[in-house]
Formats: sequence, structure tokens, C-alpha cells
Amino acid sequence: MDDEIFEEAFQLAGWLLANQASIAANGEIPLPLLSFTRDDEETAQLVAPRTDSDSYERQVIAGRIVLEERKDQLRSWAFSYDEDLGLAGRALLVEMGGEDFSHAVTLAQRYVPGGDGSFRLVGDLEVLGAELLPPALQERLESCRWRYLITEGATHHEPAGEQWLLWYAARAHQRPRLGVGVFLFSVPEGWAFRQSEDETGWVVLRLLPWEEKSFEPTVVVLIAAGLGMTLERFVVDKREEIQELATVLKAEMCESPVPSMPAPVARLSWEGEAEGRCYRTEWVWIPTSEPDEFLVVSATSFRPETWASVSQAQEAMLASIEQDEV
Repeated sequence: MDDEIFEEAFQLAGWLLANQASIAANGEIPLPLLSFTRDDEETAQLVAPRTDSDSYERQVIAGRIVLEERKDQLRSWAFSYDEDLGLAGRALLVEMGGEDFSHAVTLAQRYVPGGDGSFRLVGDLEVLGAELLPPALQERLESCRWRYLITEGATHHEPAGEQWLLWYAARAHQRPRLGVGVFLFSVPEGWAFRQSEDETGWVVLRLLPWEEKSFEPTVVVLIAAGLGMTLERFVVDKREEIQELATVLKAEMCESPVPSMPAPVARLSWEGEAEGRCYRTEWVWIPTSEPDEFLVVSATSFRPETWASVSQAQEAMLASIEQDEV
């Protein structure tokens, strides 16, 4: 892989991040932007793809079309757009690549929007789905100073370069506390969250690149009630039900991983296939003080490479659970 092209792509991505952050800091939603270099041009070019549609997703797709049409002519490129994370804020995303890149790399920087002084970056800039990249590219990322290259590119932006340094230095490192029933739990660093569709629980998710969006790892926390049987009997029945569709890896009663709730809990994990993708799921049922009511923490990964991080997030969330004293 050509070091010069590799570094150039990260610098383009840094410049775009600073540009988009300055727009977000003014309370506006940054529209998709494509920056690229060519062997026959001395300076980087900037393209703002547009469609007649008001749909932001269609604006992003328009940018992808432009990029796909020109990709073979480009030495390096970076494509930036914004994503609404609901209650978790927003994220600036930048995809980047170039000649000799075996796969595009996607960066994400979460932030709290607002033009009234409330704008703030949240957490570290991260490579989305790093474990899904080809091994050679993973090694290249681990060995290079890509964060420095991003910063170098960002500081070249006028006038947002200096602001980017201040924003990044003042970024928030927070683990939001969310409630379900009478319980509170912490969201792991680097994970986003949204309410479940029925608004009775929470879905905690880890962002993946655009092409993997349908397979983002998740941990769901909710209250289950009205099972009409003991937890032990429920696990036995559930295991028999699942075995018809998937391979059960574990079905057991064990000690609670929740310090504030020492009663035995049930764990059930299995592997299956959906939409042509193998997945792995683990459910943990925790008895509550209410009869026939359980706190459920369910983790799912659609890629073998992401299971370790999902499992770690699930255990961290279990360990953080406390009962609300209010």
C-alpha cells in the first residue's frame, strides 16, 4: 500500500471532518460532501452531490453514485455525511479510500448538535467495523498514526482548523445512564442507543459502515412479565423451541453477574441464520422483586468478528445495573 496515498486520504478525511463540524456547530445539518485528488490535478477537488429529493438518505446515495462513477479516476478520496442517532445525538461519518486501498475505511465522530453553544464532540474518533476490514488493512491502521493524519488534515481547514483542535480537546467522555422499569444501566463507551420500537426498553448499538448497517451489533434491555411459569421451566421450554431453528450453545441457571441482584439468573445462547447471515444471540433473564417479572438483557451479533465486542458490552451493562432509588 502506498504510504503517500494512504496519508493523503486521511488528511482529506480530516479536512472534511473539520468542515462538517463547523457547519454542525452553527446548528445546521452537514450535507454530504465528496473530496478527492487526481494525478492530473495539483489540488483536491470538492463536490456537493445533490438530488431533487428532500430525503437525506437520497442525498447520501447521490454522493455514492458520483463516487462510484469517478472512483477509478481518483488517487485518493473522502466522502462525508451525517447520521441522526436520535436521543444519542448525531454522528459525522467519513468514508475514505484511494488507489491500492483494498477496502474503504469509515470513520465516525459522534457529537451533540446545536448552534447555541451546546455543540460538543462525544467520545473518540473511531474506525467503524475495524475488525471487519481485511487483515492487511487492519495491520496498516494499527501501525500508522492515523489520528495524527486526521488532525493534520483538519488543521488545514480555514477557519475551522483551530476550532477542531479545541472541540476535540473538550470532547465529552460519557456513559449515559438509561432506565427500564425501576432499573438503571450504563451505555458502554463508543455505543449509541435508541428506544425499542414499542418504547418499553432500549436498544444499545454499535455503529458499522454503510454497507453493514443492517447487521449492527445490538444489546437490548427490557422488562418481561407474565411468563406464567418458573424461570427454570421457561428456559427449558425456550431451549426446546430454539433447537428446532438453531444450534443451542448454552442453556443454564447460574450466578448473577449483577452485583445489586444476587439471585440466580438464566442464560441462553444460540447460533442461527437469518437473511443469509449467521448470527449469535445470548439472552440473560434476571428475576426482579415482582413475581413473574424478569429483566432481560439480550445481545446479538450478525458477524463472528463482532461477537467479542458485543459480549463485552453485554457484560459491562449487566455489571452496571442498579435499582432506581427514586
